[in-house]
Amino acid sequence: MEKHLADALLKAAFNLYKDLGDMDAIISGIPDEATKKHYVTILGNLIGDVTANIISPLIQEYPELNPQCPSGDFASHMSRLPVAEISA
Repeated sequence: MEKHLADALLKAAFNLYKDLGDMDAIISGIPDEATKKHYVTILGNLIGDVTANIISPLIQEYPELNPQCPSGDFASHMSRLPVAEISA
């Protein structure tokens, strides 16, 4: 994939994460536990699919597009993060 397309797709995927976060906040307010669990599972699958099938492959191809690690040196970037930020 061309870099400008990968960049646009990554930006769209990260914008989608914001919307999924909004959905999570709504889902957490569902009083019925079985219904809540149903939607939490669906939301988790969506997040996992977007991450595994869109974001990760694009960042592997173009590490410099990773907004959390613009240098492209992910290992070095991770070694400088506080432990709380890594586990969050």
